[in-house]
Amino acid sequence: MTLPGRFSPTELALGALAVLTLPELLHGLCRGRDLRCAMILLLLVSRCGAVGPSGLFLLPLPLAMALAWVWQRLCDRGAAVSAAVPAAVLALCAPLPYFLCSDTGGYLMKIAIACDHGALALKEAVKAHLTARGMECVDFGTFTKDSCDYPDFARPAAEAVASGACERGIVMCTTGIGVSITANKVHGIRCALLSDPVSARLTREHNDANMMALGAGFVGELLALEIVDTFLDTPFSNGERHKRRIEKLMAVEQG
Repeated sequence: MTLPGRFSPTELALGALAVLTLPELLHGLCRGRDLRCAMILLLLVSRCGAVGPSGLFLLPLPLAMALAWVWQRLCDRGAAVSAAVPAAVLALCAPLPYFLCSDTGGYLMKIAIACDHGALALKEAVKAHLTARGMECVDFGTFTKDSCDYPDFARPAAEAVASGACERGIVMCTTGIGVSITANKVHGIRCALLSDPVSARLTREHNDANMMALGAGFVGELLALEIVDTFLDTPFSNGERHKRRIEKLMAVEQG
């Protein structure tokens, strides 16, 4: 789900956290009360980073400020607590990149993925690639090479994206045409049939596409993975002309 301004709930919550903790944190740092707070900021900003759906730099600063504020409070309670906090913070910081960031520093997304029998091998390759990046894939099938009908799989994947259960979707068939047409029949979906990384980047920057389609008969595995990465890692530009055009595009669904 994305709220007005195309900011996700997580981004808004972390933004609010930053607003609440920033004044007192800066006050403490300016007084030189605890320079270790600055160390936490630098540590977290250098170790963690994520780009949210709107393209914002999502995690480090708000979380770092919150931890630094907690550290200040605990340090006021005595040297014993003060000595224990650095070890605890470092222990918490170490796994953060793995739980909160992908191997490219991108925001961890839940991806709906689907195919027909003609793209089963490519779907499995894409799913393994995304899983290795730390993303969660929701697989809507198909799961065998038996002949099947692509709308039976592309439609539920698109509905998962439209409902907000998944943030992006990737659908595949032999040409990519059938699954892309199916996905675009679901209200709220903007699915682009892609065959090169440049188009993948532009459809995210200009159209804010939330789904992509691949033709397994026309795109090899290595190129497909490059297209997928480009599509998932590129934020929407938020340009006014693009937002205006997308609003007109989505108004077509209303008749």
